[in-house]
Amino acid sequence: MDRTPQKIGPYRLERHLGRGGMGEVLLAEDERLGRTVALKRLHAEGASSPARRERLRREARATASLNHPSIVHVYDVVSDDSGDHVVMEHVVGETVADLLRDGPLPLAAAVEMGRQVADGLAHAHARGVVHRDLKAENVMITGEGRAKILDFGLAKALGADDASLTADGELLGTLRSMAPEQARGGEIDSRTDLFSFGVLLYESLSGRSPFAGATALDTLRRVVDEPPPPLPASAIGRSARLAALIDRLLAKQPDARPASAAEVAAELSTVHEELGTRSEASGDLASLLAREPSPERAARQAVHSEAPTGSLVATPAGPQPSSRPPSSRPWSSPTSPSPAAAARPTAVYEPPRPPRRLALAAAVAVLVAVTGLAGWWMTQGEELPRLRVAVAPTEAASPAGEETASAVHLALLDALASLPGLDVLEAGDDGEDAAAIARALATDEVVRAAVDCHSRSWCRVTLRRLGAEPGRVLATVGFEVPTFGAGALERARAVQVRVEEAYPERVAGPQERLAIDEEAYERYLALRRVVDSGGEVDEGTLEEIESVLEAAPSFPEGHRLATDVARYLRRPEVARRHLTALSALLPDDPRPYAERLRVELDHGDLEAATAALAGLERQAPGSIQAAGGRARLAAARGELDRAVELWQRVVDAEPSWINLWRLASAEIQAGRPEDARRHLGELLDRSPDNQSGLELLAYLESRSFDLARAEELYLRLLDRHPTRLRWTSLGWVQVLRGRYAAARDSYEKALVLEPDDRLARLNLAEVSMALGDEARAAELYDGLIAEISAHLDDDPPPGSDERLLLAQALAARGEARRAVELVEGALRERDEAQLRFQAAQVYAAIDDRVTALHHAERALDGGLRPEWLTTPGFRPLLGDPEFERLLDDARRSG
Repeated sequence: MDRTPQKIGPYRLERHLGRGGMGEVLLAEDERLGRTVALKRLHAEGASSPARRERLRREARATASLNHPSIVHVYDVVSDDSGDHVVMEHVVGETVADLLRDGPLPLAAAVEMGRQVADGLAHAHARGVVHRDLKAENVMITGEGRAKILDFGLAKALGADDASLTADGELLGTLRSMAPEQARGGEIDSRTDLFSFGVLLYESLSGRSPFAGATALDTLRRVVDEPPPPLPASAIGRSARLAALIDRLLAKQPDARPASAAEVAAELSTVHEELGTRSEASGDLASLLAREPSPERAARQAVHSEAPTGSLVATPAGPQPSSRPPSSRPWSSPTSPSPAAAARPTAVYEPPRPPRRLALAAAVAVLVAVTGLAGWWMTQGEELPRLRVAVAPTEAASPAGEETASAVHLALLDALASLPGLDVLEAGDDGEDAAAIARALATDEVVRAAVDCHSRSWCRVTLRRLGAEPGRVLATVGFEVPTFGAGALERARAVQVRVEEAYPERVAGPQERLAIDEEAYERYLALRRVVDSGGEVDEGTLEEIESVLEAAPSFPEGHRLATDVARYLRRPEVARRHLTALSALLPDDPRPYAERLRVELDHGDLEAATAALAGLERQAPGSIQAAGGRARLAAARGELDRAVELWQRVVDAEPSWINLWRLASAEIQAGRPEDARRHLGELLDRSPDNQSGLELLAYLESRSFDLARAEELYLRLLDRHPTRLRWTSLGWVQVLRGRYAAARDSYEKALVLEPDDRLARLNLAEVSMALGDEARAAELYDGLIAEISAHLDDDPPPGSDERLLLAQALAARGEARRAVELVEGALRERDEAQLRFQAAQVYAAIDDRVTALHHAERALDGGLRPEWLTTPGFRPLLGDPEFERLLDDARRSG
């Protein structure tokens, strides 16, 4: 068996059943249950990729949830030194592709086969599983007349056969059977399976493919642009209903296809009734295996005579028919998380794309209508696969080298981001070894640098390129750089040169060596360190960055930094100006479009965001970047379920912790706490002790009111790294638990870290009142009133956060008129549960019970949990019969 062990887990291997493009299939005996099973194993090159192995396991787990007589069942996934194995039901029969070598299927058998397959598709689609590579080779007919779909949900994990062009997240499938949107690298959903099903049905009735051409590109052109040739009347029994169904299934636009596989199955049942063939259908399907085989089929059966005929993929396929985590907001209703919304702008390394190097999916949509396709195909055939690279923190051998290590790390990120085909992610607390980092970020490899400053002037840098498997070193380079404080540009250029040495296959021709002089580069680095470290960022920071760009207008990283800072300062016009410059410098790069999408979403310009997304999809069609952009835009439009669906697709393609975090955040916003909790569990399995994951889970538990768990998580986070935000979040959880003394201590600790934080001071004032410390509360309220009033402009937005904080402080001090003016002004602008909650507190504080009850009721109607109305701000309403009735009704309905 060529290095294959005799036993894998509880499965005793008997013999090989077959090989294919994805791997090999083995016959085995499950010694626990005494049943025969088939084990599918990836080829060695597939098994060597941790990301691919993880996708295999994820897809197999999803497929194992399916239980339908028309789907081959997945029992288990087992791993040993020889690789990963999917354990499946062993099926005896032949594939539809095998049977079609003897000619088209009889009409009754083809329609019945289609009905059974459509039933299986409907079952899987209802559970969120899409096949992605449905074709005649993946449907088997058993001796009992049952059609069974093979490899359901495994196509994406394992790769694809039959002239498949695969690039993770871009193009996957069998050319002659794929839908137009799949060929273009677009979104894949259940309607994509329906198109492939239409091809299967067409082939079964006619014995030929509707789209297969002489070459791969000819096939793709036909799939995208040309209608299928009409089926002859003899093939469809003159059934206008069947012909119309196939036309709908093969529609180029997904919306023009049937709404569901269940609808297709019902339509095929009606076709049977019309044709009067329903009663014989199963018999005809079973009798296919007994047909006199062609010489080719007979020879193939003879080759495999030692194994059960047609065991699961037993025969080789023959020729084809031609931000950061959110905070709780004590004393205001909890805010929904905003994935990766940072309090300070950060340098974000979005996956770069090489100029004019688009994947096949990008080109098909544009080039099938123009000439010169063959020449393009030849040049793109050598395109390198995309590589996901995690950059580990740069290590310093001694404290003296820490600043140099920091500078080397920034230069390393920039150098890697400039190479074509690399998706660069910066690792944080994802583990100390390369394998843990690669698992956390779902990357193919890890780059780690170490700095040893052996003199006052020079440091030795060792740069290692590490595989995802433990102990695998792909490349090592060593070089000297100047110490921090001198030779910054020389240091950055040295790093870029050595990175190119470590990735020689990614360097095509001369590279530009940082279009900036030494002085301007040192100023840029100083500003970037301020931004990245969370230092004070203001208009002066932006002015300094722009002065650097006056000296180096062709320096892309400077424009990216200016865009980040302008976003933070809410200066969209400045951000757009720098994005225009960035687009001119990187005309064929998707990053400017990705940045512009964020800018427009920050400021609510959905039309401009849509245009930016269109540009991103043109530059990087089918990419994870574009999928994330679609998800963000859907959330901004209020299409929360759609945003969840899109983030799930991103996770399916790249299950890194940050993508799981974004998916869980979207699920929280969409009101799916259990789904979010499950995905956060996956995140923490992948990246134990991940601070962002723990923080979002703590937030979720505080929202879902497992308050003890939330408090435990915040204490764990604070033990690792105390921040003002974590102390205030803990304080709010303690308030909800009625632990006012503990909450007071938490707010005091928050103010030690950030004495000017106004929200923490307002919360502390409320807790102090609840504990009877009126003097401390009055001091805090009066300080807030004086401070906020002094800093307000003549006519600021009445709904701003500071105005609402001021309203609550004024109400607590008895200044009812001013407080009401502020709140009512905000209510005229927008009507939200959070605002109603704050308005109810203001009116409760000024003893206007009727109005307070009105706003409290509206807040509950908007989704506020009744527990929020038991906090100290509502103490004046306690004992009021109407208020108690309102709370009781809300608890019962919740």
